[in-house]
Amino acid sequence: MEDLGLKPKKVVKKLRYDNVICMKTKDSSLLQMKNAREEEQQAVMKQIIEDGVCPFCEENFETYHTKPVLFKTEYWIVTENAWPYKMTRKHFLLVYRPKHIEQSKEVVGPGWQDFTEVVSRLENEFSLSYGTFLMRFGDMEKTGATVKHLHMQLIQSDPDNPDYDPKTGIWTRIG
Repeated sequence: MEDLGLKPKKVVKKLRYDNVICMKTKDSSLLQMKNAREEEQQAVMKQIIEDGVCPFCEENFETYHTKPVLFKTEYWIVTENAWPYKMTRKHFLLVYRPKHIEQSKEVVGPGWQDFTEVVSRLENEFSLSYGTFLMRFGDMEKTGATVKHLHMQLIQSDPDNPDYDPKTGIWTRIG
């Protein structure tokens, strides 16, 4: 496998994080390889499976995610997507931070309030006058997700791109 320069942190059998255990597992139950779009993304996912961790749990996030963290709040890690969809101007990734969860119903009330503040901050700091949200949760076979940890994407299309078609916009698997 190509050396991607990833330096995995020391991982113990189980990682305890805010009363939730992020399991070290050699199976691929936390990732869905067939939903990966890029060759580099697949290589990183293979390493994650080998390391047996959830790449979106905070203690592992910066080991595998190549883009810098823009900011963190009590409930969200905010960064740019490492493998943005084609025809995007901006593509942000918002990862639930307090613990490993897989369903939107597991987000506590203050987490949703914090989410609205994150969106407002992104709108202001990046002068976003439009955008689209995408949130995947649950069965990755059915949602098109690659990581089984609740996360959202804030996407801004790039209508100035000469290949952009306003009738189709950005294409990605949803469901």
